[in-house]
Amino acid sequence: MQAIEAVIKGLDAVINRVLIVCKWLTISTMGTLFVIMVAGVFFRYVVNSALPWYEEASKYMMVWMTFMAAPIALKQGGNAGVQVLHNLLPGRIKQFNWLIIFTITGIVVGMLLWHGTTLAWFARNQTPSSFDMPFIYVYMCMPIGALIMMFIVVEFWLRSLLSFIAPQKYFFTGGVMIPGLTDQDISMT
Repeated sequence: MQAIEAVIKGLDAVINRVLIVCKWLTISTMGTLFVIMVAGVFFRYVVNSALPWYEEASKYMMVWMTFMAAPIALKQGGNAGVQVLHNLLPGRIKQFNWLIIFTITGIVVGMLLWHGTTLAWFARNQTPSSFDMPFIYVYMCMPIGALIMMFIVVEFWLRSLLSFIAPQKYFFTGGVMIPGLTDQDISMT
């Protein structure tokens, strides 16, 4: 169990540092996207000479922003989910359910990683119609975001495994492991 705890702490430390980079990439991409969109509208309607690249560049930046923000949402438990049935489960079964959820999530994220890498590789020689840049730079956001999410899923899977093995010592709530907290403590509050 100490080995699992050490792996979790190591993963958590690395992931938190990577998520800081993701956060700043998301913020800077959103800011740049705003500037490009305002410039595009200005040139189209005020100067009456549209920028040929702003719409396409904006779409690609939104894709990058999405795949850099997705790991942050996963780590913070901000993804949409229906937990009505999950919340009705008793403690040990609930912890086993987390194992199932993160196994399925790992499979889906693994498929995204595989297919995103394949798509980026096949698009390496293609370029967008409005500017000269290989599509691999656009599509690499998918495998990069999926790889970060895979590390988060592994961390959560290990946390849920630890919580399933020793529920009296660890209680996993889907994003946070609270040492010493049990299912009864949650239901009492």
